[in-house]
Amino acid sequence: MQPEENDVDLVVISEDAQIYHATIVKRDGNTVYVKCSVVVPVGTPVCLQSDSWDQWLFARVEDTWTHGLELKVRRMTHSERRDYTRVYGGITLLYQVIDAGGEELTLRRWIDRGESVNDTWQTPDPFMDFSGSGLRFHHLPLCKAGDTLLLEFKVPGSEDWHRATGEVIRVMEIPEDDRDNVPFESGAVLPTHWIAIQFNEISGSTVRSLVAFTERIQETAVHFA
Repeated sequence: MQPEENDVDLVVISEDAQIYHATIVKRDGNTVYVKCSVVVPVGTPVCLQSDSWDQWLFARVEDTWTHGLELKVRRMTHSERRDYTRVYGGITLLYQVIDAGGEELTLRRWIDRGESVNDTWQTPDPFMDFSGSGLRFHHLPLCKAGDTLLLEFKVPGSEDWHRATGEVIRVMEIPEDDRDNVPFESGAVLPTHWIAIQFNEISGSTVRSLVAFTERIQETAVHFA
């Protein structure tokens, strides 16, 4: 389905994976022209994602043009849904909200050496929506839009912990009728809000782990359909 919304996240899947804002200006079959400010080498794999889409577009950079990139779409996959992530038990996530003062140094220490602000981490419900560009999970409103987070998480199927940083994009109250009545584990709080974050810094290997997990989810969903 051709999306009506043309603003997308351009996820560059490389060792130094980054997420950029882009706009689809033209689509001709499997060729997509995006307007963006970043220069990406020809042949680099990328993923286009949007909150308003029900698909992800996986592509490679075919060429550049005056205002951005020419992409060749290799495949499309349906974005994951909350029910699908329950098949594998979700993502184990820890996060900390950091103060604005000294933010750059704090982020650098976290990414380079794993040094956090303190030993207090927040652990939300692991059954969450996710993509290569961000996460959306249930928890209490302990942060607000614009806050910066230190993130550490495990992707099911691996015991490796991945570090990243992110920015809170939205904090939305969950309608009472849609809230969970039982905590995801004994002693956990009952969440009242959706928190959506976008990754600011994340490694290429971590993005690939998330994409691979998504594909496993989709395969399982087809198997049980």
